[in-house]
Amino acid sequence: MCVETGRTIAMNLDDLFALLDPFLDQLLPEISSTSPEEMEQILNEVLASTGIGYVEAPLDVARFRLNLNRESDRGCALMAAAYLDTALMELLQRFFVDDQKASKHILDGTGVLSSFAARIELAYLIGLISPKLREDLNRIRRIRNEFAHTSSEVRFDDPEIAKLCNDLYHDPLVNQLPRSPRAKFITVSMSVLGAIHATTRTTEHRPKKKNLDLSQPKVVERIQELIAAVDEALTKRLASKRNIEAS
Repeated sequence: MCVETGRTIAMNLDDLFALLDPFLDQLLPEISSTSPEEMEQILNEVLASTGIGYVEAPLDVARFRLNLNRESDRGCALMAAAYLDTALMELLQRFFVDDQKASKHILDGTGVLSSFAARIELAYLIGLISPKLREDLNRIRRIRNEFAHTSSEVRFDDPEIAKLCNDLYHDPLVNQLPRSPRAKFITVSMSVLGAIHATTRTTEHRPKKKNLDLSQPKVVERIQELIAAVDEALTKRLASKRNIEAS
């Protein structure tokens, strides 16, 4: 997300990487030997000269992007999926009511939302991610599974995986810059990460519902009325049933 501060446009680091990612492969191997701290300094110097600065610079995002290039194909797929899975979990935690114990219970371990697939579907159903983002996350999840569920050598260039990569949507320069399946996978992973982080930053905890105060006379009176109404209805129903059976 970009924020205008005076005459300077401030950009978060993950959004910046998503924007520049289509061009990063052209800078290798220089980028592969550059530390996240050095990359941050370089980007600041370049962007300062163009009137663009960036804020909230979590270096783990830079490390994530740079390490994807250094990983094997299998490592790249597993690392990207794991990072996006965690980002999605953090988005859901931000959306839920502010109860870390309760959210941890369903998001961790064997909780109902502990899987990448479940988190994707819930985030989509409650309106936190778009249909296309959901599709790309599921493709990334399937690509991860192709690498994770076999001991055989698997590569991004393998036909089935290459097709999944080519079907990925969030590639800003899909028609201008041809790229390999692996390069497209990395580019889309960064774009998806930027979208998730942008939503997380603008999402607030749902307010907790207030407990029903059973000590209030009106509440107690209303409950008693409901009980009486149900009791009366059941009594009439049973009486009617007996009359029918007796006739």
